[in-house]
Amino acid sequence: MVEPYSPTIIGPQPVRTLARGFTMDTCIAYQLTSTDPLVNTDQCKRDAKQMQDVGANVIRVYHVDPTADHQGCMNAFSDAGIYLFVDLDDFPTQIQPTTPAWNETQLSAFSAVLDEFQKYDNTAGVFVGNEVLTTAETSGAAPYVKAAVRDIKAYRDSKNYRKIPIGYSAADVPGLRPMLQNYLSCGDDDAERAEFFSLNVYEWCGDSSYDGSGYSQLVKNATGYNVPIFISETGCREPRPRLFTDQAAIFGQEMADTWSGAIVYEWIQEANDYGLISYGPMVDPKVSTDALDGYPRSGTPTTISPDYGNLKSQWATLSPSGVKLSAYSASARITPPACPTSTAGGWIVNGNARLPSLGQTLDSAATASSSATSTPTGSAAEPSASATGGSTPAGGKEITGMVLALLGIRTVIKSLITSYLPSATQMAHHGPFDAITEPGRGHPTPAFLRIARSRRSRTPIFIVIAALLLLVLGWKSSGKLSTKSKSRTGHRFAAHRLLPYGSPNFNHETESPLLAPPAKDDNGTAPMGLQKSNPFFHLLVPATESNSDLCKTLLSSFVLAYPPPTLINYGKKFDGDNWDRGSHTGKIRGIYDYLGDKKKVADEDMVLIIDGYDVWFQLPPAIMIKRYHQTINEANDRLRRRYGTELRKNEGEGDATEMAPKYLQTVVFGADKLCWPNPSTDPACAAVPYSTLPKNVYGPLTDDDPDGYLIRPRFLNSGTLMGPVKDVRAIYEAAVEKVEKENRGTIGDQFVFAEIFGEQEYQREMQRQSTQGRGGRWYEWLSNALGGSDSPLSGNQTIKNMATVPGHRYEFGLGLDYESKMFQTVTHSAQDIEFITYNDSAIFPQILAKHPNLRANPFALPVDVQMAHGPFWYSSPGNHSLDHTDGLLLPHSDKLDDLPERLDWFEVPLATNLYSPSVPSLLHINGDKSPLNDWWPSMWYHPYGRALVRRYIRSTQTRQAAAAAAAGGQTWWDMRGGRGGVWTDNALWMSWGEVCKKTEDEVFQDGKGRWGKEEGSQKVTNSFGTVLIADEDEE
Repeated sequence: MVEPYSPTIIGPQPVRTLARGFTMDTCIAYQLTSTDPLVNTDQCKRDAKQMQDVGANVIRVYHVDPTADHQGCMNAFSDAGIYLFVDLDDFPTQIQPTTPAWNETQLSAFSAVLDEFQKYDNTAGVFVGNEVLTTAETSGAAPYVKAAVRDIKAYRDSKNYRKIPIGYSAADVPGLRPMLQNYLSCGDDDAERAEFFSLNVYEWCGDSSYDGSGYSQLVKNATGYNVPIFISETGCREPRPRLFTDQAAIFGQEMADTWSGAIVYEWIQEANDYGLISYGPMVDPKVSTDALDGYPRSGTPTTISPDYGNLKSQWATLSPSGVKLSAYSASARITPPACPTSTAGGWIVNGNARLPSLGQTLDSAATASSSATSTPTGSAAEPSASATGGSTPAGGKEITGMVLALLGIRTVIKSLITSYLPSATQMAHHGPFDAITEPGRGHPTPAFLRIARSRRSRTPIFIVIAALLLLVLGWKSSGKLSTKSKSRTGHRFAAHRLLPYGSPNFNHETESPLLAPPAKDDNGTAPMGLQKSNPFFHLLVPATESNSDLCKTLLSSFVLAYPPPTLINYGKKFDGDNWDRGSHTGKIRGIYDYLGDKKKVADEDMVLIIDGYDVWFQLPPAIMIKRYHQTINEANDRLRRRYGTELRKNEGEGDATEMAPKYLQTVVFGADKLCWPNPSTDPACAAVPYSTLPKNVYGPLTDDDPDGYLIRPRFLNSGTLMGPVKDVRAIYEAAVEKVEKENRGTIGDQFVFAEIFGEQEYQREMQRQSTQGRGGRWYEWLSNALGGSDSPLSGNQTIKNMATVPGHRYEFGLGLDYESKMFQTVTHSAQDIEFITYNDSAIFPQILAKHPNLRANPFALPVDVQMAHGPFWYSSPGNHSLDHTDGLLLPHSDKLDDLPERLDWFEVPLATNLYSPSVPSLLHINGDKSPLNDWWPSMWYHPYGRALVRRYIRSTQTRQAAAAAAAGGQTWWDMRGGRGGVWTDNALWMSWGEVCKKTEDEVFQDGKGRWGKEEGSQKVTNSFGTVLIADEDEE
């Protein structure tokens, strides 16, 4: 049985140590159901017993029903010595990030939860919000969070409840911290200050370290903080297995004096794959009422290996000593921090402004014009999810789909109303005498009802109602919405998206290799039979010869620490009769052969394929891979809604089955505005889905521009693609067949891959239409008739070159990056792109004036970029030693290697698609090639190109480091390794100096001369004895 928790708030320690018998040491997030996990007493007893085994003494619950009976569960956890932190808000009452308000309804709802849980001695604290602020532009919601703290504290004290701490759980956004942290605890009025602050942190991933993870920056930010601060979510999902080694640091000497513990996310296993236990195998959610998304929500907890055991082992080693109240003196009381001021491109709140009053909505007085430079700090390997989840109720996506369907008859209804009914003013208001009533009589019939009852109005109203009924019937019968896509609780849905069935479990948190060139052991041989737990990541670049354009591509991959590129068909001559002499179709065969070599790639590996002469990377690979997962997850949500699900057997698991989407996407290509070179009647042009961008994204001429500039991207571009090797190889196998058996490749690889995509989409639509019920066919007919169909086949145009062959494979799981988050295809899109330095707000008005049709705010730096390491980190994520005896490949030079001490993503120009809006991971400069010269100086790394490449090559490369990495080191990509050079598909390693000799003037454009000769003739070899830079007389 626990003792009541009511600490004295002095500094960063009270939450952990200033309650008798309580330390916040071993904590777990616990949300079995979407409404309330604390109402099933038997289940709580089973879970409490299991939590005792793992060693937990705190749980966090996100959503509860204050009207339910919690006595049984709270007693069960109390008997097990387990305390509770509970969120006061729920989806209907949460503070909204973009339209914040704090009103009586919210205060009443928050107070009801406090009323219920203050009764239990093991209630340790309450949150007034969770991740309300997730971007710089939402920081205007901070005063409303603080107002909630103020009023809940006042309510607690007015009711003479014990001093249960009241605080907030924040998203780990470098652009907002430590400003938000300081804002909630600043000011002279103690009644307004939060009593604790917590952060959802997913920075320590795998076997990281105190410095490498960014935890050292967290300690720096929290040192001297005036209220308790702890981690309210932690536990990176990747790489596997989850080691939880951060727990030793959190409770060890590095952090124990500032941070007050951590809550591990999460107890139950579900689709987001963070669970420590499960309640049995997956079931069909249509059959079981105790399962959401197929995951049982009650039963005997079964531990998930090895994650559960790893956490238990870590916690078993902890023995935090804490700080006793007697150890503090009156002089030790910590002064509140200064309230933060606004910063351009970041925090927008004037910290000294008066808090909003109850009932007030967003007040411009609480914000200030940005005038200073944003200085975000810290880093993160994995973004925390948004707990806000939006205010859409369960089934919201189905409701949204219905609303979109109704828009299809908007024009018809409007014309009917215009023709038959009186003016909108007459319909909306009472008649002129409607407010006059006699005593004792009810209010007269409103004018709009009297009009509706007239004979003139009955016909259009009947037609409208009939149309609505037909739409409802079609919606119910079409099979398009057979499963819901909302997560089981909603509190993880926004950012921790669910991995789709069959999606590759790629370790997207690893960064770059520490190898150069091929890894060999001390005997000089390449290691064989390498084993590791996560797939490799390969970068393939078709290129037959070197030139300055190829070297620009290579430079961009080096300084951002992408895998060492493999050049396909390098040195090969093509002598075909076609316009390209067969090089484009030869590219298909070359990549297919490489992907078929099991010595080089495995089925579960990830591969990124880019054109060699017109692609520049802009953002690091961790962001590219995150966005890949986000893209396929969003695509699979759409596929599930449109085509439904089916019961599918799990391979290798006997008769076990689970509900899975009928179609899945695993491969992502770039999206183009133009369909070329395929004919307009080809499936590549006529059968592909519409873009996911808004239908009016370019204004009234969207998709109706004969020149193609205002067309939403929806056509496949073959110059960039990413996916699992097995699935990509299948696509290339089909392409080879088209080229070599059907002679479909005379125009090039673009034609072939676009046709494969078009055939896939045509077959999907034909299959969907053939399986529709009567209501679905009515829905399709009505949508086509009214021009509101979302089917690309609705135009009834003839699809040529599409003769379905029985038994032929058409499904390849490929789709497009419609929003250009991964791949920005520049054909007819150059005018959509501006290079934006996000802390330079002076240019924003100029951009808005230049683009009057903008319908979204493009001036918020994406959260994943804010949370990444700084731009210069990637060129040397390993040892930055300048010791010339430490296996360095290039001697350090003050003249050549000078870089700014620190540079943030807010401070560098980033190519931004204003209409998506997005900051793409790479640019594909296809079509008009003038940007290859015009845009290159605008790339953020251009001013530092030579220094960054040298820094990249100069990272520690001893034999010991290479051998360790080759044997399974933490941060390695390609099993062959490599740093500062490229591989060919013939397994030849070539250094930067070999591939890019004499391209310095076009690539670096710095006037510093030949690579390696900038300071005179020298000979440089690597740690394996390979000559990287020869003497002048050896050239």
